[in-house]
Amino acid sequence: MAESDGKAAHAVRTVLTGLCWAIFGCGGLLLSLTVLPAARHLAPSEREGILKARRVLSASFRLYFRVLRAFGIADIDASALRPLRTQKGAVIAANHPTLLDYVVVTSALPEACCLVKADLLRNFFLRRVIREADYLANSEDPEALLEECGKRLASGECLLIFPEGTRTKPGQQMRLKRGAAQIALRAGAPIAAVRIKCTETWLVKGAPWYSLPSRKPRITASPAGTIRTNETKNLDASLHAEASRITSDLARLLGLGNEP
Repeated sequence: MAESDGKAAHAVRTVLTGLCWAIFGCGGLLLSLTVLPAARHLAPSEREGILKARRVLSASFRLYFRVLRAFGIADIDASALRPLRTQKGAVIAANHPTLLDYVVVTSALPEACCLVKADLLRNFFLRRVIREADYLANSEDPEALLEECGKRLASGECLLIFPEGTRTKPGQQMRLKRGAAQIALRAGAPIAAVRIKCTETWLVKGAPWYSLPSRKPRITASPAGTIRTNETKNLDASLHAEASRITSDLARLLGLGNEP
């Protein structure tokens, strides 16, 4: 474990962290106004254009991690997720300890579609990124959302979902929502669990960006197991009950150990 910062080093790291967030926000905005639209419009098909835009984003995230490492802000490693790139039509379900979790997972899974909060469509820096990457936003119409998720999975896309619904709060046990299980059950899609770990308390729910740990955090993401819904589905059980059971299995895979 790295040694704690001194006061001066901590102050420098705070300034560099602010610079990194500025790079992230402005970089995303710049990409969404230039490279991402170009990648989509120059592609031979709409589908290939979307995938190219997502690959560009993924590459930019990996570059961003190099900046974080060079500045001494954080070490991030999602290389263990690379085998999941061969997955087709799967729900990728991950726990959510930090603000960077989406970035961590998609850095290793460039073609994944992400289910994002509708509020992000009003974010000045991110809304164009979401549109160019053709991500799905939470809809006020659950049935319409389930139908669209099913179409994406049937086409072979992998759908990244954070079943906790929000970031984990330190000291509080989170309860997984059943949405990921319901989506997978309706589509007959497998659920690939991804476990994200952060060595320090950093970028958690309710904490400002400048609240830094005394030690440099390390974030890792790795596969935690797969739930085959088309094999485990009990045809005599209601969708609600089956989703509840699968959500319990998912919680155990993610190390949350809670009941939905």
